[in-house]
This record gives sequence, structure tokens and C-alpha cells, in this order.
Amino acid sequence: MNHELGLSNLRIGQGVYIGPDVLLDLAGPLLIGDRSTISARCVLLTHHDPGASQGNSLAQHFPPSAGGCEVGMDCWIGAGAILLEGAELGAQSVVGAGALVRSKLPGGFVYAGSPARAIRRVGAKQVREP
Repeated sequence: MNHELGLSNLRIGQGVYIGPDVLLDLAGPLLIGDRSTISARCVLLTHHDPGASQGNSLAQHFPPSAGGCEVGMDCWIGAGAILLEGAELGAQSVVGAGALVRSKLPGGFVYAGSPARAIRRVGAKQVREP
């Protein structure tokens, strides 16, 4: 955990499961909704900074920011998925293992890939290739 500011930026709902080796970056606000599951080795980033305090010249082009990250209610984040600063998952979202979420995604969908894209609605029958 990045807890230089303590736990003041963390809001966790009721019945949340956070698996082993999960990185919670608390430089900005992080909200995890009720009954959501964050599987093993996920990374939830609430900020980005190329090293401004160390004088890294890239900070001129990529200034530090702390925009937060939000996981809605009843979500499931698969193992090794990464949610970047500004990511917001609507309720009942599923993020596949290893996916990269970098924006606001509506609830009720299964997302996979890098960047994460909707592959089907939650509850829709999955079509399997022969």
C-alpha cells in the first residue's frame, strides 16, 4: 500500500474481498463498492508521477496527478488486472485476468484485454469457438 497519507483515501464497502499480493495505491481516492472481489496480484493505481520530486525531466510532459480509482458494487477483478488512475468500473463489471483498465467503463459487462474492452454483457451466454 502507498499510505503516505494514511488510509484517508480508502473507502471499502461491506463484504469486499481483497486477495493476496494486491497493490492499493492510496495517493488519491480509492473506492471499492460493496461485495466486490479484487483477485490476487491486482494493481489499483490512484495517481501517476514519473518522478517529479526527484527532478525527472519527463514530469514537464507528464505532470503528476492523483485522480483516484473506483470499483462499483458487485464487481469481480480477475487476477493480475491493473486499474490505472481515473479508472471507474460500473456496478456488476467483470474484468478478466491480466486486463488493463484506464477509463470509465459502464457496469454490466465483461471486459478483457489491454486496454480492456467489453466482450459481452454479464449474464449473456458465452459463444465458444469450435
